[in-house]
Amino acid sequence: MKLELPNQNFIEFQVHGVRNKIPVIYCVGFGESKDDLHNLEFVRNISKDFFVVSFDYRNTGKSSGSIENLKTSEMVSDLNSLLDYCKVKFSDKNWNDVAIVGWSHGSIVALIFSSKKKVKNLILIGYDGFFEHESDFSKAWKKLGILPDLKSFQKGKLLPNRRLPIKYGYHIDLMKYNKRDIIPKSKAEHVLILQGSEDEFNKTKRDFLLLKQNYKVKKIPKTGHELNIQQVIPQIKKFISLNS
Repeated sequence: MKLELPNQNFIEFQVHGVRNKIPVIYCVGFGESKDDLHNLEFVRNISKDFFVVSFDYRNTGKSSGSIENLKTSEMVSDLNSLLDYCKVKFSDKNWNDVAIVGWSHGSIVALIFSSKKKVKNLILIGYDGFFEHESDFSKAWKKLGILPDLKSFQKGKLLPNRRLPIKYGYHIDLMKYNKRDIIPKSKAEHVLILQGSEDEFNKTKRDFLLLKQNYKVKKIPKTGHELNIQQVIPQIKKFISLNS
């Protein structure tokens, strides 16, 4: 399905679990596509109980644009546009109980969005932090062993073990956000943070001090920065069901 945006841009999205009433909007990670295998598996599991909307941000996957232009601010805008559209398009769903689920950089997108707009449930998985310095960006990717290679980079697919220079301004756009103005100010009624026990970079330590002051952070044992579907799905289902 396609949501048309201004200036000939568009968002490609899919709906799953159409018989279910409680909606979930799933925000994928940096440069990913809704069609990446781990995202498809996550959606397949969560849509057994909920009406799930997965989508490609502009400049990723099957949506318009090019990965070089990927910006957090536009990712947040895309989430907002999609939610407003779906409330009308799928008006039979219980949008007052909507859950916004963000994975990896999608957790930052979801958190920024929730600081601007009220939602019932906010779920952050594998939170990856705000940048205060340009060096934070390259250091984080190097620790993951992943850096985008613009010459062979395909939209929606990260190429592992490439440590090439970052040539586009994604991190500069993210740096305009102040974590102290975002983290404590979520307007979500209920917040769940699921973080791998081995998933904490030096740059995120200050983020987690703020997160723990305001929300409960649950650690996923023996997990790094990967989408541990078997462990997170039961907790997400329980959390949404209890708060809807």
